[in-house]
Amino acid sequence: KEKEKMSVLVIGAGPKLGTALGAKIGKGLGLTAVLCRRGQRGGAKEEMENSLTHLRGLGVKAEGRYCDARDEEQIKNLVEDVETNVGPIEVLVHNVGANIGYVPLSETSSRVYRKVWEMCCYSGFLACREVANRMKTRKQGCIIVTGATASHRAQAGYSAFASAKAALRATVESCAREYAPEGVHVAHVVIDGGVAGTPIIQEALGDDYERMRKEKRLVEPESVAEHYLHIAQQPRDSWTFESTLRPFAEPFGRL
Repeated sequence: KEKEKMSVLVIGAGPKLGTALGAKIGKGLGLTAVLCRRGQRGGAKEEMENSLTHLRGLGVKAEGRYCDARDEEQIKNLVEDVETNVGPIEVLVHNVGANIGYVPLSETSSRVYRKVWEMCCYSGFLACREVANRMKTRKQGCIIVTGATASHRAQAGYSAFASAKAALRATVESCAREYAPEGVHVAHVVIDGGVAGTPIIQEALGDDYERMRKEKRLVEPESVAEHYLHIAQQPRDSWTFESTLRPFAEPFGRL
């Protein structure tokens, strides 16, 4: 009954992975799922409505919010809104994507470099800070941040994305060390492989996409969500800080 009054906040709730995370954690823990994404343009509003309809069809209480995760005041207002009008945040998922693809260093503008850092790292810092401080007062809660292969390895042509993901991981690790003694579980999940259903993967693989998905060579959003739910349910004597998810055919040597 206590959980029914609490919430899971998913920042970066796209129609695939973000929605799956809200659905799985909301249903699994009996929390109200709050899906948050940046704006309502280009079909985003319709995608949000479809996501909320999907969650409600599964029996999950769900609400939508719009927020630029790079804006400090907007993040503060979002967290205050959810805590006051929905319920205390029991689980925070930071799932903001910023992979702009291959861009040589010589062609990477300072504007793009800064923007990717803001989307990946700065937004994670803001979200973790605002939510962790509230969880600390309750002596409970779980924060899960989505990482990538680039969190550990910088490939040529990915200077902006890799540096931002590495900085995000360091921020999350510092947060975990600081808040674990206060009863707040902070985890970083590296997704080492393409996530099925995402436009960047579909475009990159082209005609091979459907075959690779059928052969289980891509990470399914529902499988990732199941793992996040497991982390959120871990007992205090066995907390995961970092885990890596990859399809069976993805080479370990990439990390």
